[in-house]
Amino acid sequence: TLQLQDTLSYKTYWQPISDSIRNHMPAHAVPSRVYISSDGIYNQININTLWNAATGKYVIDETEVVLVTNTKELLSNKENQPLTRTAALFGQPTFSADGKGRFADLPGTGKEVMLVNDAMKQAKWETQVYLREKATEANLKQLKNPRVLHLASHGYFTSVDGGSFADLMISSGIALAGVDDERKEAEDGMLTAFEVTNLDLDGTELVVLSACETGKGAVTAGEGVYGLQRAIRVAGANNVLMSLWKVDDVATQKLMTEFYKRWLKKRNMREAFQSAQQIIRKEYPQPFYWGAFVLAGN
Repeated sequence: TLQLQDTLSYKTYWQPISDSIRNHMPAHAVPSRVYISSDGIYNQININTLWNAATGKYVIDETEVVLVTNTKELLSNKENQPLTRTAALFGQPTFSADGKGRFADLPGTGKEVMLVNDAMKQAKWETQVYLREKATEANLKQLKNPRVLHLASHGYFTSVDGGSFADLMISSGIALAGVDDERKEAEDGMLTAFEVTNLDLDGTELVVLSACETGKGAVTAGEGVYGLQRAIRVAGANNVLMSLWKVDDVATQKLMTEFYKRWLKKRNMREAFQSAQQIIRKEYPQPFYWGAFVLAGN
């Protein structure tokens, strides 16, 4: 968040990996693509944002880094699965009827959802838009495997040490409509990662978590992150776009709009996302703005 030039992380976290890979490449060439199944600290950093002081370039300029939850994903074949053009878009939840509570209103997320909706409509997609008081936990839980699920709201992450699977999976989540209302119905408005595991996302190609710190969770050595990312994969989704730190509203809105415009033109999802990041870099050069989000999946 200080937006200072990081001159150390590249040598610490990427140089050893890069050198090892290049030692096995013809003429020690830099590979065009590297697949990473993260563990430990690598779940908390965006490798693409690491800056090489020797060349003045970021990793995103040197090679394509593909994040996978598990290396078994490299063997999966999703190409023959029929894909619908359906999307569910949630944004600007009304957290409380009187506007008071823990979570501040997010008008930018409402605009973001409408811009995404416009892009999808132009591409002939069928969309369901849930804004303000309609952006509820109940409406989210009744969805049946949309191809795209876009959630633009407040995310949360609470650091925990140890505990059961359930304890670890309630340490992160997303705030939805009514979360700050004293009188609640069946749902409390706080969608935890544990609850996400029970969503019907089989056949969902992409879940976008356009909120702060949605990629965080309880890190367990050798087991990865217990949080929203794992929950979404357990629920059946193939890919998840998530954030690793607190995001800037305006930059995020522009990043999401650019990403969807490119992806909906039948471009590769990863190419579309990386292209959108490069576009945002022109206006916001610091990684704080364009590097908060990572795309993981297969």
